[in-house]
Amino acid sequence: MRTTTVWVEKVNLPDNGDNCVYDACFSPDGTQLIAAVGLRILVINVAEGAIVQSLKGHKSTVYCVAYSNDGKRFASGGGDKNVVIWSDTLQGTLKYVHGESIQCLAFNPTNTLLASCAVNDFGIWSPDKKSVDKHKVPAKINACCWTTDGTLLAIGLGNGTVSIRKKNGSEQCRIERPGGALSPVWGVSWGKAPEDGQDMLCVVDWGQTLSFYSAAGKPIVGTQGGVLTYYDVQLLVVHALYKSLYAYRMNMTDVMVQNLLKDVRVRIKCRDVVKKLAIFKDSLAIQFVDRVLIYQRDSKSEEFKYHLRDKINHSFECSLLVMCTENLILCQEKKLQCYSFNGIRQKEWLLDSHIRYIRSVGGMRGKEVLVAGLKNGQVVKIFLDNPFPVDVVKVPQSVRCVDLNLLHTKIAVVDESSTLFVYDLITKDLLFQEPSAVSVFWNAYYDDLLSYSGFGVLNIKASVFPIYQQKMADKVQDIKGQKSFLAEVYAYQGRFNEAARLFKENGEEDKAVSMYADLRMFDLAQEYLTEGESNNRSNLLKRKAEWAVKINEPRAAAEMYLVAGEKEKAIEIMGQNGWTDMMEDVEIAEQMLENFYLHQKKGSMYYAFNSVYRYTAFKLARNVLERLKGLMVSEPLRDGLCLLTLASRGDKFHDKVLPVVEFQPEEGISDEEAVGLIGANKQIAQEQNDKAYLRTLEPTETIVCKWPPPLRYKFYRNLIPEMNISQCQACFQLFHTDDFVLQVLQKGHCPFCRSPDAMGKRNEPGDGKDDL
Repeated sequence: MRTTTVWVEKVNLPDNGDNCVYDACFSPDGTQLIAAVGLRILVINVAEGAIVQSLKGHKSTVYCVAYSNDGKRFASGGGDKNVVIWSDTLQGTLKYVHGESIQCLAFNPTNTLLASCAVNDFGIWSPDKKSVDKHKVPAKINACCWTTDGTLLAIGLGNGTVSIRKKNGSEQCRIERPGGALSPVWGVSWGKAPEDGQDMLCVVDWGQTLSFYSAAGKPIVGTQGGVLTYYDVQLLVVHALYKSLYAYRMNMTDVMVQNLLKDVRVRIKCRDVVKKLAIFKDSLAIQFVDRVLIYQRDSKSEEFKYHLRDKINHSFECSLLVMCTENLILCQEKKLQCYSFNGIRQKEWLLDSHIRYIRSVGGMRGKEVLVAGLKNGQVVKIFLDNPFPVDVVKVPQSVRCVDLNLLHTKIAVVDESSTLFVYDLITKDLLFQEPSAVSVFWNAYYDDLLSYSGFGVLNIKASVFPIYQQKMADKVQDIKGQKSFLAEVYAYQGRFNEAARLFKENGEEDKAVSMYADLRMFDLAQEYLTEGESNNRSNLLKRKAEWAVKINEPRAAAEMYLVAGEKEKAIEIMGQNGWTDMMEDVEIAEQMLENFYLHQKKGSMYYAFNSVYRYTAFKLARNVLERLKGLMVSEPLRDGLCLLTLASRGDKFHDKVLPVVEFQPEEGISDEEAVGLIGANKQIAQEQNDKAYLRTLEPTETIVCKWPPPLRYKFYRNLIPEMNISQCQACFQLFHTDDFVLQVLQKGHCPFCRSPDAMGKRNEPGDGKDDL
């Protein structure tokens, strides 16, 4: 955790008692700070740290303040036994009294309820009620807190117990704490458990015991001397990286280890605050306050799992933690200490300046090499079997990052001025330097491949080639994906076939397509298009059309634009060249498409009207008659209206609505790809997009109307899978299966389009993907 002082405000108001800061809270938008100081409530601008207004509404010391979640009001309570409700315009709107001085306040996070706790009772105020219901408690109240959903209120008592209350004030349960009255509860806080999202309570008592249900903290600190200090609190990232293995702290007390290439991970539950992490090959070190645990992974086993290997029961003070095959390296200021996994100190090095950066760069087992960067700009090499550090190079300012290449013939150093220096270790010459660098790493497989990042840009340099840049917000931690970059190097050298092969092996076929498209080798680009990539196919057609325009082949370009869906560009080319025949074909096709949709709509309307005319619309009639009853009907028409109402109750037929909902895949997903995604590979559907949603659909609940081109497929979902629905294979109209089969058997054709080939596949539970 790192804290930074933003501002400090010394409160020294006249006639304000002891000017002691008893409580403080933020407004929901974070722009105001409300502080209980002496006899007054101070309203402070958070951005500037200046007092906006001093409010006086209590005759005695103000002990507590609280802001409502909607930001419309805040409350204060003091030693005068009063609770004052203030508006967001800093006007007092309401006051009510308790029997003793007010100890704490808490607004409900979901509504306007306010819990006010005095010494031996508490009340729940609501703006809808004229009075405040108060409830007695057996001991002094020290703290209170609502759950995140506002259903329960936790009250910490001076006798060491916690009372859980409902919104009406009745007690749901009571938590008896160890220590009893000798350990009064001074703090309670609700939170959500990360595993299941359940409400869990964190309780702290005078006996210095903290029960871990969730973690909570306050960023505002008040002192008895009347000083308000605003801190910026940051939880530092605790992580470690070795090649493709990445370990990081999760929820303060757990460690997650992930293989970035295979996308497998394992979670180690430590149940204690994790301070430092180090990972090397198959070993993992986790440092806690009073011990260090060494975990080992069986590299021969296919299961990605770590088991406890060694335990060092010793408290270490260190700023950096590094791991080797058989040793643990601890850095503290100028000192380096080497420990075995049994906790035995083997060696110690004392350097000339504070250590700013250190990493293991490999070596023989038990004789690994460490490279360290110091605050005075010196870079040193340390061999585990050598008690003397070796000076390597020195840069002008403090070292921020350093790394050796694969053969240890070159070294890259980034100093505090964000300048990258690359030296030849044999001649000690400066090879080159570059600005705007924050971190740097050499490639693990290629000796002359260097990667560095800074200020939102990732830079990759290979040997004497120009630097390749790409926008990237984060820092580079390692560079291991060699195939993709090597493919780009091959492309620059003109070895296109080898580049395309490496792109494909690395799963980046789109780069191969882009490369061949830039070279106007569209036939070769077509070979690297994977199935279902409708966006890439469309883009490739557009590129081909643009190239056709440049080489003066406008007719081919117009045809390609039509296929790619760029009708406006195609028509523009036709108009420039006076090709009225092509324009007529396009206009006729569009007119035919419009006519199809018009006649399809009219056909559905006529079919529905035919059913209404044949079987009468009793349901519609009842609805109309019900509305007529609300009107003033003249005397001669009343009897007829009553008879019609009775007659509408004697219907012989019932209308049923098919429980289907139409949906369309998002743009970029072709109809064929959507059909293939439905119900496929649910295990890998981790991304939150339309493709993931299609994978979750059951094929037995999905109906696809496969209209021929240029029409798009229509997708429907059956919301009641128990109801069997069939579609005509000629007109794709949907029917209840029993009605459809009966009509086809009786008449020999579809009831809508009258096609004799109407009998299609039914959408029944238990069928597979053939239902589509």
